[in-house]
Amino acid sequence: IIGYYVLTKIVDGKPLYDPASASDAKYYAAVATAFDQFRPNDPHAGMLRDVSLQALRRRNAGQGKTRVVEAEEITMIDIDLPNENGKNVKLSDVAGKGKKTVLIFSMMNQPESPALNIALSELFDSFGGNVAFYHVSFDADQYAWRDAARNLRWTTVIDPAGMTSDALRSYNVGSMPVFFIYTADGQLADRAQSVAELREKL
Repeated sequence: IIGYYVLTKIVDGKPLYDPASASDAKYYAAVATAFDQFRPNDPHAGMLRDVSLQALRRRNAGQGKTRVVEAEEITMIDIDLPNENGKNVKLSDVAGKGKKTVLIFSMMNQPESPALNIALSELFDSFGGNVAFYHVSFDADQYAWRDAARNLRWTTVIDPAGMTSDALRSYNVGSMPVFFIYTADGQLADRAQSVAELREKL
């Protein structure tokens, strides 16, 4: 699902990934392959398949090739950032380890942050250790973030790039908080815009 959002994202009136560009063809092919395998009945699957085939044909024609090569499938958009102790922790260190994993994007030092963290703590507790959280913050004040992060019982990391973060662009995040759900085997499965929606989808 996230692959579809990324491919269709518009930045300054232009597509982030252009289906008419030969260099972007491999990304459409990768997402189309994933939809065919995991979400064959999704209404987006047919569109992605058609667009990727057309893009690959254009690319191959420009290279003098006639054979379509299937791109490698991407199941996780990994993140590698420092935790409150300064040690880098990857999303892949947490997700895909036998538990559902919630990837959280938020700001830790906003007026609504304490209430959000309380709601997340209640949700975390309600699953009795059967769900993992990987919490990414984008706060400018890293010292205040560290103090807040140490009170949480799940993996917390900070992105020093703030609102220019590659992670925000890769996951097509326009507003926070936002939540992404990975399956127990590390497949990106869904997206939620609120804790209530997240609880329902988990």
